[in-house]
Amino acid sequence: MTISKLSQNYRSNSYIVKVSNQLIKHNEIQQSKNLFSQIKETNGKVTIIKNKTGIDEAITISDIIKSLINEKKCKFEDIAILYRKNIQSYPFQNMFFKKNIPYNIINRKGIYKTKIIKHISDYLKFFTEHKSNYYLKKIINYPKKYINKDEQDRLFNLSRSRNISYWEIIKSSENRKKMEEFNSLF
Repeated sequence: MTISKLSQNYRSNSYIVKVSNQLIKHNEIQQSKNLFSQIKETNGKVTIIKNKTGIDEAITISDIIKSLINEKKCKFEDIAILYRKNIQSYPFQNMFFKKNIPYNIINRKGIYKTKIIKHISDYLKFFTEHKSNYYLKKIINYPKKYINKDEQDRLFNLSRSRNISYWEIIKSSENRKKMEEFNSLF
């Protein structure tokens, strides 16, 4: 087995990376490595703040931001908050709204926009909206059931000509063999 260590940090300056190295040394389970950065060191200060909850953290950070804006004459656009998971942004959003702090979320995909969640949502809408043709078209081949485009077009044209839903066509006995795999999901 080969272990490749990714040691260079391309985002943070060398001062931040040096502080990170000191913290990493305290991890009980770790692969030893020494992070480095080629970004010029700036005079800075790292403050470690302990908070019990995400809400406490959002309150603390929003107070610090207000202080930076009012006392240090910083601009809002000079301040950034980095987090690992999108869900960690929600306490900040709520607190910023309450404290009238403008914010912008960059590169946020959001859980409801992920492919799997969209498909689950489409399946639920299909069932709750009386076997909707619109949602059936969206889910008919997900997960992959190898119902090719020609077969789908034939199915949809047949439903239009008979003036019944796509679902009724799928359930009909003449199409059962071709749609057996699809029906097995329901």
